[in-house]
Amino acid sequence: MVADVDESLLNRPKEHVLFDPDGSRIEAVGVELNDEDEVTVESIRGEFPTIEPLGS
Repeated sequence: MVADVDESLLNRPKEHVLFDPDGSRIEAVGVELNDEDEVTVESIRGEFPTIEPLGS
């Protein structure tokens, strides 16, 4: 989930990772893509995401 975007670095947002590679919900982990040289973020939830409440 994109958490914040610096207007000068639109392709390097701050993201919160909410699911592990198996698709299980985890406690949010913040990733500052503008601070990381080699990070790949991949959707594991499928082509059409479902909406889940943040408290789930």
